[in-house]
Amino acid sequence: MIVEDLIEKDYFSLNSTMNYKEASSVFNESKQSDLPVIDDSNYLGIVLLEQIKGREESQDQISVFSEQYIKASLSINERLIDAITKMAHLGLYSIPVLDDEEKVLGVLRAIDLWNLFVIKSSFIQPGGWIILSMKKSDLKLSEIAHIVESNNMIMLMHFVSFTPGTDLIDVHLKLDRENVNELAQHFQRLNYNVTDVIQAKKYEDDWDNRFDQLMRFFST
Repeated sequence: MIVEDLIEKDYFSLNSTMNYKEASSVFNESKQSDLPVIDDSNYLGIVLLEQIKGREESQDQISVFSEQYIKASLSINERLIDAITKMAHLGLYSIPVLDDEEKVLGVLRAIDLWNLFVIKSSFIQPGGWIILSMKKSDLKLSEIAHIVESNNMIMLMHFVSFTPGTDLIDVHLKLDRENVNELAQHFQRLNYNVTDVIQAKKYEDDWDNRFDQLMRFFST
């Protein structure tokens, strides 16, 4: 899929003539941490909420720090995985999509990417999760898959999350059964560090509140 498939055309934005208080009001209404600055359909960059905080009483226009706007955007033909990587590296939860004349067509939002991930993957299919913690150098997916299959289970999906500043990773395994306790015990007998065994619904709710970790996963 490409960016064009997920463009959101109903979005909040700022303009450079707004003062700090006006910009803060838009941030509060949108409940977002980053917003594009658009003057007469001309895209100028992205402003972060942290650039506004504490300055709400100032009458200065936000154009006074225009050099600090984040100059990031997407084209409609970019691949979604490239868009996710760009958003993750910049720490953005939305990013403008421009046409060939650099006019804003809409925005790509992290929440829409998250929803797509959930719908298109095996994430919401019935089944339990096992999370293994290990050094990155110890990861052997073929061995893990063999252990799963030897217990007459199927690994529906997996992904890896990283602990910043370390060589530790968490390997998240989605299985085709709700009860995965016996498989978890098998991993433990083989000296794997099983850090959690989770039922699907709890896992979905937990990850819905930890989207940052998913974005870090895509940025590595």
